[in-house]
Amino acid sequence: MHQFRQEDIKVFAFAEEDQSLQSEVGLIVVRQGMRPHFILCEVEENKGYHAGKNIIPVCMKARDLFAPNMPLSAISWQYFNGYQSSGLNFTEVKGWPLFVSCEHELPFNDKYQIPSINDYPAILTNVLNATRPGPEISATSVILPMDAKNGYMSMKWEEPDLGVYPYSKLYLVDTYKFANNWLPEIERSDKELFRRFTRDGAQEHLIDSYADRSPFYYPLDMPHMTFFPEGQDQFRFVNGNHRTLNLIRAGVPFIPMHVSVSNEAGHQRFERQYGWNRGDNLTVLPTLAYSSFELA
Repeated sequence: MHQFRQEDIKVFAFAEEDQSLQSEVGLIVVRQGMRPHFILCEVEENKGYHAGKNIIPVCMKARDLFAPNMPLSAISWQYFNGYQSSGLNFTEVKGWPLFVSCEHELPFNDKYQIPSINDYPAILTNVLNATRPGPEISATSVILPMDAKNGYMSMKWEEPDLGVYPYSKLYLVDTYKFANNWLPEIERSDKELFRRFTRDGAQEHLIDSYADRSPFYYPLDMPHMTFFPEGQDQFRFVNGNHRTLNLIRAGVPFIPMHVSVSNEAGHQRFERQYGWNRGDNLTVLPTLAYSSFELA
């Protein structure tokens, strides 16, 4: 059994935009051979944002402070609120945490009293070693880099329901390629929607409302559309057209989507024309105004 001491707990700020409400979290680093094990602890002394609801910037800040230049995926992560815990696993592409999954439900619903820093050594020794994970779940989110103050949005990563949509596949859609073809369709077929989302009336507050969220707290649902390879209007959304417009405006380089096509040749064409490859550049696009597009 590992014995934890007060001096083992490092407290750091992960959000400093408002000094009167500085957001802090506790961290304990335990070495496991060559791989560090980071235990993130919610602390009563935190007067700002909840760490569990901002787990991506929290993990990035912890890595930068205590394991600089190490990929997030090379660190063993555990989130703890004093009573329940969950492991976290990252998959990175070009240094960006493209996917994050949790082993158990993140216990950040505030139904427990968060412990003080002073209480943690005894709690960690007695409770964490006994392992009291939250409810088991299988949750994976894809992290979307964006041109906004918080730097990311998140979306639930889930396979399409083939019982309902038997011709659907999951794609990472290249935002720039897709927008260059879909936005002219919207301008032609739904001028009011086009005006609201792409010009002066754009609903930027919808983008902000999704930022600063944990990938397991309020992740977006994936859009679902049907692709008609031979039609003038090639894209018809089953759901998620507003979501997709917001993501385009946010400047994300790719958008996860469920895409239905009636035949395999159509799927191959869609992937060839609009697929984002994981080896592609992860450069965040500038926040998009349609007037700045150079249409293909």
